[in-house]
Amino acid sequence: MFYCSLRVLVPFERAAADSAGAPRGNLSDLYPRWIGAREVLLHGEDPYSVDVTQKIQAGYYGRLLDPARPGDPKDEQRFAYPLYVVFFLAPFIHLPFGTVQHIFTVLLGFLCAWSVVLWPESLGLCWSAATKTAVVLLTFSTLQVMQGLARLQLSLLVFAFVSFGVWFMAKDQLWLGGFAFAAATIKPQLVLLPIAFLVLWASVCRARRTFLLSFALGMTILFVGADLLQHGWIFRFLSGARAYHRYAAGSILDFILPPIAAWTIACIIVAMALGIFWRVRESESNSPDFRVALALAMAVTTVVVPIGGGYNQLFVLPGVFVLVANRARFQSGKLSDVVLFWSPWIVLALPWIAALVAICWHALNRVNTIVYRIPYMFAFVLPFFVLAAMSAIVLKSCYGARGRTLPSVASVVSGRSENAVEQRSR
Repeated sequence: MFYCSLRVLVPFERAAADSAGAPRGNLSDLYPRWIGAREVLLHGEDPYSVDVTQKIQAGYYGRLLDPARPGDPKDEQRFAYPLYVVFFLAPFIHLPFGTVQHIFTVLLGFLCAWSVVLWPESLGLCWSAATKTAVVLLTFSTLQVMQGLARLQLSLLVFAFVSFGVWFMAKDQLWLGGFAFAAATIKPQLVLLPIAFLVLWASVCRARRTFLLSFALGMTILFVGADLLQHGWIFRFLSGARAYHRYAAGSILDFILPPIAAWTIACIIVAMALGIFWRVRESESNSPDFRVALALAMAVTTVVVPIGGGYNQLFVLPGVFVLVANRARFQSGKLSDVVLFWSPWIVLALPWIAALVAICWHALNRVNTIVYRIPYMFAFVLPFFVLAAMSAIVLKSCYGARGRTLPSVASVVSGRSENAVEQRSR
């Protein structure tokens, strides 16, 4: 996959951009945020202003965008993040951007690998060091992670914050978990659903209010600190976010369905997720119910939020781990269970097969747009299959099968029923 990406897919994309007359600068997604941080912290400029946007375009695309040129991208590369993202970039504003690129390549790679290792522990999977190493290597060989590292996307940093937050909560360190999720809001669209579930979950029990307090404190520090830098920044950020949605790509649903149908199905999926959150709101932070609901929130996010790039699909990874942790539920022998469980794994493996086809096609000196796009297409549809399998897990958890299968399913999902029986017997 590494060879296919570097020797086949990337050169093809460059050739396609050149033929279309599209500008190509550093094309680093970190660059707009880095420029915005420099302008705010060093010069006191408004990062949401037109002047800063033009500076960003000059570096990102190599020149200013021209609406009169049909080959120019529609993405204006505005500073479309909450202002407090500059606090995380402040240590690097005095360095040349070339040096910052090298630092963040190592930093994001390290955090991504660490996050992949933390999720099995958070889900209660006892894997050996060899297994964890193999999973990390396989994760880094996916198009999603390679694209995220190549473009230095802060989605990888957000995924790390979420991973640490979930790990802290699994260890009953709610105070640290709240701060981690507050930091993850540098890309709020990626954590809105997980945070909605956690706020509902924490509001049920007084002992969980620690999470609410730490999350609220973390958000207060970030918002107040940002307001001290640029008073009223939130309004300019919201204005920029609305402009971003006008020219940015839609969600995965928008790519395959008409706008009304996509919006309707997205609302249905979110409503179902909220209903599931309500059912499992009393679960403990180290329980299977809690883990499944949180991973489901992340998987739903990849389907309903603007697609951005394949790097956002890294948020499907916890759902893949949930399938591993709950594989016993799909061993009934029913065709539906077999299809639901194995479909995500097949779709996950297909990009590698498509990559081999693309390499062979390239070796024959043939150019075919469809062949070179197939690896991305399979990666594109992965969230649907993971979400379908996770929905089956949730249905088995919440409703189960009647008769003798119900106790076994319930015992797999949560130990609460067994604990209740033990307490009654005492």
